[in-house]
Amino acid sequence: MKKLFFLGVVFLSHLSVQAQDLTYQTPSKAIADLVDAPITPRVSIASDGKWMLLMDVQDLPTIADLSQPELRIAGLRLNPRTNGPSRVSYSTALKLKRLSGGAEIAVKGIPNPAKISEVSWSPDDSKIAFAITTEATAAAGGKFSCGYWM
Repeated sequence: MKKLFFLGVVFLSHLSVQAQDLTYQTPSKAIADLVDAPITPRVSIASDGKWMLLMDVQDLPTIADLSQPELRIAGLRLNPRTNGPSRVSYSTALKLKRLSGGAEIAVKGIPNPAKISEVSWSPDDSKIAFAITTEATAAAGGKFSCGYWM
């Protein structure tokens, strides 16, 4: 029994010595390119089937986004600085495309960097409404804001 215990201790100590010899390793270029590939955009098609809205999605939330305060009220998670939801996957750009073979048209005039959410088509499919969350700036009095655009 003592020999078995001794062999077990020697084996475990050998494993820990091997684990310490590892150095930082990077994946091959093919795997790194796969992980770093841009995210597929979200798509919203107008109810008449003539237009498609492509919404570029942010990769991952930033540390600044994750460190925002959060209120948990009645099952909702709200950011008191913006009076909006605290855990949102934002779009960063919008593009329109006519489904009958047209080119993509970028939606211009959106603040940069854009944090776009709650995108929806108007009932007659002639307009798009969305919310934009803006960062705190000195010009805005150091306040965040959440506004709707159409």
